[in-house]
Amino acid sequence: MTRFSPNLPNDLVKRYLNDEHYENKKIILHWIAENKSNTFKFKSLVEESFSNLKKINQEIFDDYMVTFQYLDGTFGKDVDGWTSAIGVAHFMEGDEHVSKSFYKRQRPLLHALQNEKLNSSIKSRALSGVDPSYKELTFEILLNAFEVGEINLKIEALRTMGSRINEEKSKKFLRKIALNSNQNKDVRLEAISGISNTMYFDDESKKILQDLTYDNNQMIDIRFNSYKYLRIVSNDVMIEEFEKKFNELPENASQWREIGNQTGSKISGARIFHDSQYQCSSCHRIDGRGGIYGPDLSKVGLNSDRDRLIESILSPSDIIQPEYVGYQITTKNDNVFVGRLDRTLDSKFYLQMILANGERKAIKIDNIIDQKILDLSLMPNGLHQSMIPSDFSDLIEYLSSRR
Repeated sequence: MTRFSPNLPNDLVKRYLNDEHYENKKIILHWIAENKSNTFKFKSLVEESFSNLKKINQEIFDDYMVTFQYLDGTFGKDVDGWTSAIGVAHFMEGDEHVSKSFYKRQRPLLHALQNEKLNSSIKSRALSGVDPSYKELTFEILLNAFEVGEINLKIEALRTMGSRINEEKSKKFLRKIALNSNQNKDVRLEAISGISNTMYFDDESKKILQDLTYDNNQMIDIRFNSYKYLRIVSNDVMIEEFEKKFNELPENASQWREIGNQTGSKISGARIFHDSQYQCSSCHRIDGRGGIYGPDLSKVGLNSDRDRLIESILSPSDIIQPEYVGYQITTKNDNVFVGRLDRTLDSKFYLQMILANGERKAIKIDNIIDQKILDLSLMPNGLHQSMIPSDFSDLIEYLSSRR
C-alpha cells in the first residue's frame, strides 16, 4: 500500500480526494484518519469530496464514515466515552447492542442525511443506516428528506416511518401518501407496506387498506398490494380476480427456480426484502438496515449468482456459511437458547450468542450442561411459499443486484 509522508500540501490532498479512482480516495482517507495532527486541517476537503460523489458503494461509504469519526474525535468511543477495540466499531452500524459498548455511527449518518450538498443517493444510503428509533432522528427530519429527495430517498424515509409504529405523525403521513394518486406508484406502495405494520392493532390502517382495495379508480398494483395485506387480517375479504394470484402458485422447486430466473423489479424487490410480511430484514441487513441474526446481504450479488440465491431460499439448509451454523444451548436451570455464536465478542467465561430476535446473549460457560450444533439452517424452510411469483422474482432481482 502506498504510504504518504506526514505532511502533504492541500492541493495534493484535494486532488486525491476528488480522484475518480476509488483506491486513491481510500489511501488519502486512511492517511487523513491516521495523521491526527492534520485531521482538522483537512476536514473541509473531506466534506467537499464527499458531497461531490456522483455514485457510492458500501466500501467507499464505510471509509468516509470512519474518517468522519476520526475528524470529529469520536472514533472508538461509546456514549460514555471509553475507547473500543479498533477494527470492531467500523462495522457496527445500526447494531443496538453494540451502541451500549462501542461508538455507533448514528451521528455522522444523520449529519449526512441533513447535508444539503449531498445528492439523494448518498442521503438514502445514510438514512438506511440510521436506527429508526434513534432519538435525534425526528419526524421533521424524515419529512424534509421525503420532500426534498428523489424517489430513492422518499422510499427510504417512508421505510423508516413504517417501522415507527407508535409514532402518530409517521402513521398519519403514510396514510396520506398511500391515498395520494399523484404520487409515484413505488412511493405509494412503500407507504402501503408501512401501513401494514400497524394493521393488526390499528383500525385506521386497516380501513385505508380496505378503501384502496375496493376503489376501482386506483391502479391495479395499488389495489392488489392493499388486498395482499388486508386478506391477512380480514376473514371477510375475497376478490376473485386477486385471489387467482394466490391459487396459481408453483407446484414444485423446479417451477420456483424458473420464476426466480425471470427478470424482476429491483425497487419492488427491496420493498419485499424489508416487508414485515416476509421477515427477510428481521434477520438480514442491507446497507445498515435490518437484523444481525443472518449474514449481511449488502454485497450478496457480488459472490452469489442468481441460481445460488434461489437455492438459498428454496433449500436454506443446503447452503450454510460456517459462521452462521445454528447452536442449541441448554443451561443448568433448563433454559434453552437457539442461535448462532457471536464471533465479534469473545470471552473466556461466557459463550456469546445472537438469538433470533437479534438479542446478544452472554451465557456463563459454567452454567452450560449441553450444547449441540443444529443440522438445519437457522433460516426457516418454505419462506418462498408465502410469496406470489412476482414477489419471488423481484426479490431475487434485488439481491442479485447488490454488489
